[in-house]
Amino acid sequence: MKHWLKYAERMCYVLSQGNHVCDIAILYPTETMQAYPEAKPDLMFEVSLFLSNHGLDYDFIDYSSLQRADVSGGSLKVPSESYKVLVLADTRAMHEETLAKVQEFIRGGGIVLTVGDSMDAIQAAKAYDRKDYEAIAGDIRGMLVPDFTPGSGEGKVLHRRISERDLYMVMDVKSGDEMTFRAVGKAEKWDALHGTITPLQVVKSDGVCSTLRYDGASGNSEVIVFSPGESVAASVETSSRKSSVSAKPVKGEWDITVIPTMNNKWGDFRLPATDGLIGVEAREFSYKAVGTSIKGSGVYGYAPYMRTRNLPASVDLDAYLSRIPDTSGWDLYPFSWQYGVFDSPGSQGYHGLKAKVDEKFLILDKGGHQLFAADMYVPSDGAYEIIRKGVAPYRIFIDNGVVASGEVLLTKGWHSLLVAYKDTKETAYDLMKLVSSTWETRDRSMVMLYPKGADGPKFHDLNDSVVASSWLATDFVQFDCKRAGKWQYRFETAPGTRTMRMTVCGEIDRIKVGGKTVADDRIVRTGNTYEVRLPGDDAGTKAVEILGRPSLGHPGPAFFAEPVQMVCDGGKLRSGDWSKAGALKFFSGGIRYSKDIRIDGGRSVSLDLGEVDATCEVSVNGKDAGVLLAGPYEMDITPYVSEGLNHIEVLVYSSLANHYQTIPTPYRGQARSGLIGPVKLVYR
Repeated sequence: MKHWLKYAERMCYVLSQGNHVCDIAILYPTETMQAYPEAKPDLMFEVSLFLSNHGLDYDFIDYSSLQRADVSGGSLKVPSESYKVLVLADTRAMHEETLAKVQEFIRGGGIVLTVGDSMDAIQAAKAYDRKDYEAIAGDIRGMLVPDFTPGSGEGKVLHRRISERDLYMVMDVKSGDEMTFRAVGKAEKWDALHGTITPLQVVKSDGVCSTLRYDGASGNSEVIVFSPGESVAASVETSSRKSSVSAKPVKGEWDITVIPTMNNKWGDFRLPATDGLIGVEAREFSYKAVGTSIKGSGVYGYAPYMRTRNLPASVDLDAYLSRIPDTSGWDLYPFSWQYGVFDSPGSQGYHGLKAKVDEKFLILDKGGHQLFAADMYVPSDGAYEIIRKGVAPYRIFIDNGVVASGEVLLTKGWHSLLVAYKDTKETAYDLMKLVSSTWETRDRSMVMLYPKGADGPKFHDLNDSVVASSWLATDFVQFDCKRAGKWQYRFETAPGTRTMRMTVCGEIDRIKVGGKTVADDRIVRTGNTYEVRLPGDDAGTKAVEILGRPSLGHPGPAFFAEPVQMVCDGGKLRSGDWSKAGALKFFSGGIRYSKDIRIDGGRSVSLDLGEVDATCEVSVNGKDAGVLLAGPYEMDITPYVSEGLNHIEVLVYSSLANHYQTIPTPYRGQARSGLIGPVKLVYR
């Protein structure tokens, strides 16, 4: 962390110096939104994002600043900034003073471009249809000398002029791509991570612009500075120089040490808060109900509580329901009483869960008719209240009879529930695409039964210790799988797992690891928690098979009340994505990779780690060799090695993506972590 903080300190300082330089101002359409309440700034954001991703920097400007701006020399000038292009996106209304300034800018030689709907009074240099972003970017580059041009067309830039220097922060440029800057002079790379300055070679310069080749990793950022002085011309790499470089792959397994880092004392990573660190956990389980066709896979706490079928709208629903359909072969419809349907927690606003989960678990987004069925176990004879949430069902059946009222008399034992919805609306939904606001637009519903007079759903607010639906831990009639008794579960350990701790809702009859039954003397049970000691000679992953008897209301993965926690020691792992190594799929934290590597003498040598996700610290023979926060993940280790065997350690810390795989959030990302490789020694 200290290395990143030092990097951030240097970047914050240098990017706060001087003045921002860009050619484009984009008017925020406040006036249009004031005049037309239904108007939104979506098109403006789409245009700005496209320009930014293709090397054209911009500023948003509000109408008040625009009104006060000066026009001279074909530029629109505000304090410390000057623009040659003004972009108006979906601008259908303006104050008279704003329009006057736009017209003054046009008369003064400025460039005004309109996109989408615009006022007839605006005499723009060119008007563009929606989505015509490539034409906009191309025309801007043709109308002026662009400040920055990535050769491939992709990349971002931030330019600041600091006294006599031009500082460019370039981002997301492809490795090896040529970049052209509207600047000349001595070019240098300022490395904010290490605090070093390196001269850069200029491929070509015409006295106005300079072209350099980007030697960083794709997707990263670099700071490039032009200062007064002579540029260094790029040299041609000869074949003899190329042939003097050789690479030797580092193969085989690495010894690994798992280092948990997520302290959940204050509930920062999962609610409720827990003492200790969140380490390696199995959170996903394949399952099968013994003697039935019920099988699948899912995350702990989720279960196939219901079954579902979708019918085309052309089907006569009344005729279909009159035949009392057999629901046993319908698709499983799993959900969690805490989080609802996986990845469908309902509207959450910005940046994650907001204290509650939508209690309407039946999502009506398939089109046509949607039917849901469940087996219910009624605990005692009596009257039961039917609670409906959201869209009203077309029909509700209990034990094949239509329920017409909000109350029903039931006897103790199993009963069937069937809920039908007619003519649902097909609606697209992808949580991963809702980056900022997970607003729910689909129709939803739910039908539950409670004993008459019992407390109903409980709303959870920000002061509660859990984020959950209103059904959680209340006295509703339990849904379960009537025909199921024993269940089989399967998951994998992580490399070097020594102990497992699992808390279940029910009883465990048998545990197998690697196909062998674990002896009773290696299992310690305390209540519903089982501590399992594994043999100490296992360095890889092993399949775990469990035969269990879930308690009522906890079928499938809901048998597991929480993740299976593992303690690992002495594991081995090849370079690659640790997310593919059993239970490490959900591990966010650190892993130390250790290996003795034979190194040849006589030449300098670099350790090339290939890809790393996300950061790493390298030590050689017990000496710190450096920290790498971004690619290229390569460093010179010549000062730390000697000819023969050398001990290399690479401590890799991942992002939170692995941990987020079981959390309903659009910020999840891909579970990809570790020393990805390929690892090699590079001799020069």
